[in-house]
Amino acid sequence: MEKFTIERLHKAFEIDSLKTSHHISVAVGDPSEISEIFDRIEYSKGASIVRMMTYFLGESTFRRGLNSYLNTFAYTNAEQDDLWEHLTAAAHRDRKLPESLTMKTIMDTWTLQKGFPVIKVARSPDGTSAQVSQEHFMLMKERNPSRTKALRWWVPLSFTSQREANFNQTEARGWMKDSEERITLTSLPPKDQWVIFNLQQTGYYRVNYDDHNWGLLIQQLRDDHKVIHVVNRAQIIDDAMNLARTGQLSYTTALDVYGYLKKERDLLPWTSGISNVGYVMLMLGQTPALPALRVK
Repeated sequence: MEKFTIERLHKAFEIDSLKTSHHISVAVGDPSEISEIFDRIEYSKGASIVRMMTYFLGESTFRRGLNSYLNTFAYTNAEQDDLWEHLTAAAHRDRKLPESLTMKTIMDTWTLQKGFPVIKVARSPDGTSAQVSQEHFMLMKERNPSRTKALRWWVPLSFTSQREANFNQTEARGWMKDSEERITLTSLPPKDQWVIFNLQQTGYYRVNYDDHNWGLLIQQLRDDHKVIHVVNRAQIIDDAMNLARTGQLSYTTALDVYGYLKKERDLLPWTSGISNVGYVMLMLGQTPALPALRVK
C-alpha cells in the first residue's frame, strides 16, 4: 500500500491540479461517451478517494458499510448516493461521524467538483495553536479568479507532533467544512517541536506550513529521518516541490528538504525526489544554473 502514494496519488495530483481536470462523477448522455470519461481522474483519483474514506472511517466501518451496500443492491442498479447512505449508517453506528453529518455531505465535495485543496498550517508564535486554511491547489492560477467559484472541501485532518510521532492515528482528529476557509486548532506542542498533517498521506490534499515549521521538519530529516513515516517523507518532498513550483514556497526551502536523502534507504522518498527534480532540471536545462543541482 505504501507504493500507492507515488504510483496513484501523486499521479492523480498531477492531472487534477490542471485547469482541464474534471469531476469524478460525470453525467453520460450517450453510451458512446462512456469510454471518453475513464482516465486518470476516474481510476487514480477515484482510488485515492476510496483510500481516504477507508482511513477516516476506519477499515472495519468502511467494510461494514460496503458489505451492506453490496448485499442490498446485488443484481440490481445503484447510484453513488446509495453507497453514501450505507456508509453513513455504518459510520453512525460505530460513532465515526456525528449524527448530523452524512457521507453524502462529505463526499459530494470530492466527487462533484474537480481539483483538491492545499491545507495551509500557520502556527502561532508560541506554536501551541495554528490557523488552518484551505485553498484550491492549481499549478497555474486562474487569470481572473474573481470570475470563478472558490472551491472548498470537507477535509479530514489528521496530524501528529514531534512529541507524539504517532503516524498510525490516521482517522480524522478534526474536519474542515466546505463552508470554512479558516479554522483554529489548539493544544499543539511548543514552537520548538514540529507538527505534520495528513498522516501517511491518507487525505487527498497537499500541506503547506509556516517557514519555522518547515525548518523543524528539515532539521528532523537531517538528524533522524526515520522518526517520520516513510510515506510522509515522500509526501514532504512532493508537497514542497509542487508548492515551490506554484510560488507558495521558496525553492530554497524545497531543495533543503533534499539534503537528507544521502541517508535515505527507502524507495518512496527517492522516487518522489527524482520525479520532482526532473521539472527543475527541465526548466534550467539550457541555463548556467544547472550545474548547481549536481550532487556533491
